[in-house]
Amino acid sequence: MPSCPELWEKVCGKLREKVDTDSWERYLAGIVPVSLDESSGEMTLGVLNDFVALWLDSNYKGLIEELLAAEDGEFGVKLQARFVGGYEPPRPVAE
Repeated sequence: MPSCPELWEKVCGKLREKVDTDSWERYLAGIVPVSLDESSGEMTLGVLNDFVALWLDSNYKGLIEELLAAEDGEFGVKLQARFVGGYEPPRPVAE
């Protein structure tokens, strides 16, 4: 069973193919996988603030849950996304 970050990485790969570059960079690239409740199937995704959380809930939750559904066989429950504010996007690693 994949961990929350591993599952989110799989979903991100598919999500990136379905949205344009601007939408990806502006709204989706900064999402942080916070937790996955395996009993309820709720995946908590951290975003910068409550406004972004509400916007993503209104505009991308359906698509993200559709992509999560492709992975839910391992969990036995329908995976759902929940967005919460207060998370900084990951910073790129300096090389």
